Amino acid sequence: MTQEHNGVLGDWATKCASAKPIEISEKTSCLEMFKQGMGFRKAAKTLGLRPYTVRDWCRRFKSGDESWASRDGGKFARRAEARDLINYRREIEAFISSGGADPACDRSGVGAERSFLRGKDQMAGSAEQAAAIPLYRADGACERVLAGGARKKKEIDAVRALVADGRTTKEACRIAGIPRCSYYRALKPSGKAESDAELVRLMCDIENDRHVSSTYGLERLTGEVNNRLLKAGPELVAKILRNGARVNRKRIHRLMKEHGIHSRIRRRKHPDNYYKAVKEMLKRNRAPNILKRNFTAEKPMAKLTTDVTYIPCSGQKFIYLSPLFDLFNHEVKSYSISTVNSEEFVKRMLTALPPEVLKDVLVHNDQGSVYWSNGWVKLCDELQIVRSMSRRGNCWDNAMSEHFFSALKVDLGLTKRGYKTLLPTKAVKELINDYIPWYNTGRIQKKLGYLSPIRFREAFLDKSPQVMDIVLSREGCGKSAE
Repeated sequence: MTQEHNGVLGDWATKCASAKPIEISEKTSCLEMFKQGMGFRKAAKTLGLRPYTVRDWCRRFKSGDESWASRDGGKFARRAEARDLINYRREIEAFISSGGADPACDRSGVGAERSFLRGKDQMAGSAEQAAAIPLYRADGACERVLAGGARKKKEIDAVRALVADGRTTKEACRIAGIPRCSYYRALKPSGKAESDAELVRLMCDIENDRHVSSTYGLERLTGEVNNRLLKAGPELVAKILRNGARVNRKRIHRLMKEHGIHSRIRRRKHPDNYYKAVKEMLKRNRAPNILKRNFTAEKPMAKLTTDVTYIPCSGQKFIYLSPLFDLFNHEVKSYSISTVNSEEFVKRMLTALPPEVLKDVLVHNDQGSVYWSNGWVKLCDELQIVRSMSRRGNCWDNAMSEHFFSALKVDLGLTKRGYKTLLPTKAVKELINDYIPWYNTGRIQKKLGYLSPIRFREAFLDKSPQVMDIVLSREGCGKSAE
């Protein structure tokens, strides 16, 4: 007998041995209680029996059948026999472990067991039956007590193991304690396998659809299966739907696991706690809107604005530009160009200027991720910069920076219409590096009295009457928005 068969039979024998045998006297007493009008629950409590067992007797009694009271119950007798055999096995194990026999003569230990049984007269008649129940394994796997519905399946497996070991079906069923009809019924193929095969074929058709392409998970696949069954013919519906009008979600889940049907899963871009940490950092590093759309300044380097724009280039790449814009004379004080929108990219714009120039200067920007990062906030604190932020999703709070980007892209022909003919990255960088110095020195503006930004600043320092009139007209005229 193989090790697998031994384990199956051992589990069955242990389950049988755990049952309490019922004597005929108990059945007779129970019958008398029924005749006196006692219910099955009270009778079971009085006799110390299981209520469900006594309930079956009560039903048979009410139907007029009293033959059950005179039967000894072969099932319970076999359980008592199995209990005795298991006790024999424990004695055999103790005998072998003490050196009473050499287990090497038989890999399964059956030879040592039988030699021990032949040496005991009281067990001689049980040798053949004892051979059908395996020795307890050292790991105690056979000691496991099976629960509920698994018992019948284990009994069927025990019969199969006995038949494979050379026993007849009748003898194997007698030892296992089940009717032969139950064993033969278990051998018949059920319609479950055919139904599942049709359902799996339908699931594969859905997953292989060019529009679906293995993107449907459990929930959507279950819904699509039921939707297609509503439109399918009665033959297919009859093959798949055994009970009910819809395919159960659990059934789909089981078949997906058995046949390896998986959907494509989007890999998480960030860990679970990323967005919580980002939200906390934004709350911690957010600055108030101090500028409030007052885009005028009475002196140079008093109010600066900044933002980030991108320009498409050939090769599916972008050029990011971040200028530092002075609201006094509309001059670009410094700027940074990069192919990556990062924290270091915007920090280079500040470090390009002397630290003493930026002290107590108001720097206004939007709520871009680079402006509420810890590195940007730390650098602004080190340089003693007064931080100001636009309101969320409000581009008009930083209108001057947006206006400069518009002027740059129009002058260089980098508008959306011009994106149809993309330039290489190097060419775009050269255009920007050539344009910004010209913008500061040569591009005249109406608001600056038709002067360039640098000429306007120089005239202010020289206290030119024309420039001073423009500056004085700005006092108290700046627009603000709460």
